[in-house]
Amino acid sequence: MNEGEGRPHTAIVAALFALAQLPFLNGAFRVDDTNILAIAKQIARAPLDPYGFNFNWTGFARPAFDILANPPLVPYLLAAWARLFGWSELALHSLTVLCGIAAILAFGSLARSLGRGDALFPALLAVSPAFFIASHVVMPDIEMLALMLGATAAAMRYRESSSRGAALVAFACGFFVALAKYNGVMLVPVLAAIVFLTPGKRRVLGVIAASPLIGLAVWNLFTLAQYGAMHLAVVSNERRFNLEQTLADLAKRGMHFGIVDTVISLLVITGLAIVPIGWQFVAARGKDWVIALCAGLVALAIALLRLDYSPASTILFALGIAFGVRAFAAVLAERALVPAVWLASVIAFQIITIFIGVRYVFPLLPAILLLTPAARSITRPLAQLGLVLSACVAIAIAIGDAEAANCYRDVSAKLAGRHFHFAGHWGLQWYATQAGGTMIDVKQPSLLRSGDLVLSAPRAFASLGPLRLAPGAKIAAINVACDARWPVQTVSCSAGASWYANEVAGCPRYPLYLPFGISREAQHLQLFVVK
Repeated sequence: MNEGEGRPHTAIVAALFALAQLPFLNGAFRVDDTNILAIAKQIARAPLDPYGFNFNWTGFARPAFDILANPPLVPYLLAAWARLFGWSELALHSLTVLCGIAAILAFGSLARSLGRGDALFPALLAVSPAFFIASHVVMPDIEMLALMLGATAAAMRYRESSSRGAALVAFACGFFVALAKYNGVMLVPVLAAIVFLTPGKRRVLGVIAASPLIGLAVWNLFTLAQYGAMHLAVVSNERRFNLEQTLADLAKRGMHFGIVDTVISLLVITGLAIVPIGWQFVAARGKDWVIALCAGLVALAIALLRLDYSPASTILFALGIAFGVRAFAAVLAERALVPAVWLASVIAFQIITIFIGVRYVFPLLPAILLLTPAARSITRPLAQLGLVLSACVAIAIAIGDAEAANCYRDVSAKLAGRHFHFAGHWGLQWYATQAGGTMIDVKQPSLLRSGDLVLSAPRAFASLGPLRLAPGAKIAAINVACDARWPVQTVSCSAGASWYANEVAGCPRYPLYLPFGISREAQHLQLFVVK
């Protein structure tokens, strides 16, 4: 398939991806969506003061500038989009899906520039569970990846054609990538690799390579003028403090988390959630399967002997290690500078930050796909079977994730109109606040009287803290269950699964984790009644 033939096929892939997203557009907001939406609401009120408000994200109210770690590009986009279409889940998730489509199209262009013109590559991107689910939230991960792919694809286009338009697009995408998410600085080494490959155009490409750092500098100079400090420095200190506290908490429980845990988590996540299962059908290297089989058997033994996993989760852990090892073994044998630097940049960033989450490492996916050895065409029946199987797996995981998110929305809706307090963010904070609930501030707890209700999500930090009861008042706890009708879960204690964190909050489990598990466990919230 030549370059011209690849474009319409990539457009078809993008259209099918959009079609598959339709059932999930009205899903509940989840995880860090709440703080992204809080910034967007503030921008709607005061466009030049995105962090000028206090926010309870860690158990008590603090200046948003000090604790919300994301730069404001995506909240600005959400605020502008909401001005036109409203603040509903349907409207705001549609924006994320559009960014996902842009990422697919940009990846198709990049694949063609690197001699991988077949639509198989953007199709594999689209059916990755990590990419698929990242399109269901308003967190900035999809936007960051779209900008990374756009900048790289446009820089490669300029390298080939000297097009000024391509250079401007590359610079613009690079400028904004670190304003979508600070992780976007991972793009700098990738663009630098393109500079290295292009001796005759290094002046323009050098400026493009510096564009993420230029955007980062402009944003932080703005915050220095507006808030008296550079946002990146402030949130880096906050991140360091949180990391120290987490490690200290693990130590108190006789646990630890180090580089070995990071590597193992990276392998499991890559094998189960980042690389679609269909990739196993198109990356044909027999010796990699031997390495994968050995790694999987070792992982199975470790899980049986050392990890408190259910039988299904034990099997998933072994498969994750096997598939992850196979992916990295396959790409290490290839010699393509740009995707290799991309891969190394993402891995290095995660090792520095230690803790691993699916949405943090899914930028690995384009590099792994571009380094796929002996890839077959999308027209091959085996590749098509792999894509269909991958899509089924991604959709199954997405249904479980939506079910967990919808729990907080549904329970909050039942309390609407009643006077209640609550603890825990994720989607609960957004929906409980909308229902009229008051979030508990552990430093200034409200006095609870007879008839008051307190809702707590044990797996959604922050905790209740000590409750302040009126004299003579007593409290009774009731478990409120959201039955898990769907067997595939992304937040599950019994399955050891958490899509968004290193361990499921409140679970007595070693902090290695699976990105999803097979379980029919109900998701419990605690409802306290003051009598």
